[in-house]
Amino acid sequence: MAHVLAANTVAVEPVSGAVKAFLAGDEPPEWAYGQITSAELWEGGVVPEPVEHAPSAPADGSPPPRGGAGSGLGPWQQYAAAKGVTVQPEATREDIIAACEAAGVPTA
Repeated sequence: MAHVLAANTVAVEPVSGAVKAFLAGDEPPEWAYGQITSAELWEGGVVPEPVEHAPSAPADGSPPPRGGAGSGLGPWQQYAAAKGVTVQPEATREDIIAACEAAGVPTA
């Protein structure tokens, strides 16, 4: 089912942090659903269910950023796993960065 906007709005792209504008009549991408929560903005007044997409680590193998978009726990977990660094499931982002540094894996 298409989810169409009834009014103009904006949302922040989760990986790049870029602000994206959407116009009335647009079908925004699923990542925007959780940010566009006012029924008045959607045709038919029904807000679509948010779709969870975990941010991913950079595809080029470089470490995720330390701050801003893409710097959360998920990208650092993926990065550590890709580099063969073992961390506990309850490890924080800071724990993962420290484990990578201790293993000699670049973090910047």
